[in-house]
Amino acid sequence: MDNILTIAIPTYNRANRFDKSMNVLLSQIIKSGKRQYLSVFVSNNGSTDATAKIIDKHKDIFRKHGISFFSHTFCENNGFDANVLCCYRKANSEYVWFLSDDDNIIDNAINLIIDDIHKYTPNVLYFNFDQPPYNLDNPYNKTTTLFNYVEGKSIESISKIIAWPKLTSLVIKINGGRSGEKVKNLDHNFMHVALALQTSLDYGMVLHSEKFIARPDKDYMDHIDFTPYVVNKLDKTVRFVLLQNNRADIYGHIKIDKVDPLTSSMDTLGCYYRGKFVLTPELKCELYSTVIHELNVMKLSKVNVVALSLSTIKFVISWLYNLAYFIFIRKRADKLRTTKSSN
Repeated sequence: MDNILTIAIPTYNRANRFDKSMNVLLSQIIKSGKRQYLSVFVSNNGSTDATAKIIDKHKDIFRKHGISFFSHTFCENNGFDANVLCCYRKANSEYVWFLSDDDNIIDNAINLIIDDIHKYTPNVLYFNFDQPPYNLDNPYNKTTTLFNYVEGKSIESISKIIAWPKLTSLVIKINGGRSGEKVKNLDHNFMHVALALQTSLDYGMVLHSEKFIARPDKDYMDHIDFTPYVVNKLDKTVRFVLLQNNRADIYGHIKIDKVDPLTSSMDTLGCYYRGKFVLTPELKCELYSTVIHELNVMKLSKVNVVALSLSTIKFVISWLYNLAYFIFIRKRADKLRTTKSSN
């Protein structure tokens, strides 16, 4: 039997998390008993941390276990879309499974994927992902359904993928890479959705599986690394692919609720100052840049004044709360130091 599945991991500056994910992946491949039908590919998007060393380490380990392992490294960060597209183009098998570098594979997931491939021979497979609100007790795909074509009566075949666009949920048939050539110029951070949509439009046979194949780390909310208005970029991806294929009829039936970048950025920064979650320095700077840009180009006639006012008030209160907290901590530390020195 030829190589069936390339497990492709796009990664950037997540050496520790990537290392953990690769350990889990190795264990799952060995348990599956399907190593001879699999290959592992890693696309390193110009990481500046220890990612390259981690890749080399696991390349040796996987190969010692008889598992095909290869990689590609960009000289610099080319963006998420280019990284995912590299995974698609470099895959050396019939299908490619996109695996996020911080997701964990569920036991027997590899066998579940291969079983569905053999049973249905689909061109796109879309699996359940164990993350609230769609956990094991509340699956997103409640039944396994095969859609032969993408049309008005089967709009769910792509609309559900768009509504819950988890990278690790998607397995795509390569079909000579022709679908990938049509979406090569995107830069919206949703290349996996673009490839799934284009393949669905080109070849049909879209499978929604009720099986669960992965879950995020328990602390996934502790490393927010995407803008809160990312859904707007998703809309750009969907619009591009559908209109390029002269399917404006489908675009008209897909509802993507766009988000105001100014309001959402201020809300996210407010949550950060209230200690709700952690922001990377890069994302924090991007959010502030968005606020400044949107204020500069703002047209009051197009702004929801009530929503913006509430966001502004919450942001100011959050910032003052954060400032007061650190002042209190500093005064408390000074007091302790003074007490210790006097003793």
